[in-house]
Amino acid sequence: MRELELDLPLAGTAASRFLQWIVVGLTLLAVCAFAVGVAGDAAVREAARRPAMVTLAIAISADRAAEAEQRLLQFLRARPEVLYAEPVPESELAGLSDPQPAAGHEPQGGLLLLPRLIDVALRPAAIADLARFEAELRELVPEVTVGAASPPTVTHAIGRIARAVGIGLGVVVLAVAGVTTILVTRNSLDRHEETVDLLRLMGASDRYVARQFELHALTTALRGAALGFAAGVLAFLAVVELARRFGGGIGQEVALRPVHWVLLATVPVVMVLLVTLSARTAAFRGLARLR
Repeated sequence: MRELELDLPLAGTAASRFLQWIVVGLTLLAVCAFAVGVAGDAAVREAARRPAMVTLAIAISADRAAEAEQRLLQFLRARPEVLYAEPVPESELAGLSDPQPAAGHEPQGGLLLLPRLIDVALRPAAIADLARFEAELRELVPEVTVGAASPPTVTHAIGRIARAVGIGLGVVVLAVAGVTTILVTRNSLDRHEETVDLLRLMGASDRYVARQFELHALTTALRGAALGFAAGVLAFLAVVELARRFGGGIGQEVALRPVHWVLLATVPVVMVLLVTLSARTAAFRGLARLR
C-alpha cells in the first residue's frame, strides 16, 4: 500500500516510522493469544461432548436383584439422557470382589453377597442434575446407589486454562496497542507543532488536521495488521503441528471450527479500528492543548 500524500510529513517522524512494526508485533501477539484462547475453547467443547460414565450398584438378595436390574435397565434405556446402559457380567464381578470381607461385614451363611452393577453412559448435560437422576432411580429401586461421574479429562482442564489465559492476554495486547498509538500520535504532533500552526493560519480546521493523523494511522495499521495476522496464523499452525507430533493426545484434539477462524480474522480488523480511533482521539486532544 502506497503512502498517502498528506500535508503533514508524518511518515518522516521516527515514532511514526516504527508504528507499522509496532502494529505488526502487537497483532502477531494478539493473534497468537486469541488463537490459544479459541483452541482452548475448542478443546473444552470437544471434551464436553463426551459422555460421562457412572456405575449403578444394587446390593440386595440375588432373587430380588435380577428383577430390580431389569426394571432399572428398562427405565434407563427409555431415558433420552442415557446413551447406553449395560449390566456388568457376573464373571467380571467375581474378579472385582474381595475374598476377605471386612470385619463386622461377614456374609450370612458363608456366602459373599455381590451387588449387581450397571454401567451407564450419560449425556454431558445430565451431569449437572445427577442428584435428581439418582432420586428417580431410587423411586424404582430404593437400594440402588449411583457412583461418582467420571471426572473431566486433562484436556478439558488445560483447555479451560488456555481459554482464560489466551483471551485475557489478547485483550491486554489490544489495550497496549491503543496506548502505544496515543503516545506515538502525541509525539508526532509535538514534533510537527510548527507545521500544524501553519496549517491553521492557512484556514485548516482541527478536524482537517486530525484527519491527517487518522489517515496515516489507518494506512499504517492496515499494513501492520495484515503482516502481523499472517505471521500469527503461521506461528499458531506451526505450534499446533509440533503439538500433534510431540504433544500426545492433547495436540490431536486442537481442531478449530469455522467460527473460531472467523473470530481470529476479526483480530486484525479490531486492531486497525483501535489504532485509527486512538490516533484520532489523541490528535483532537493534542490540538486542543496546542491552542
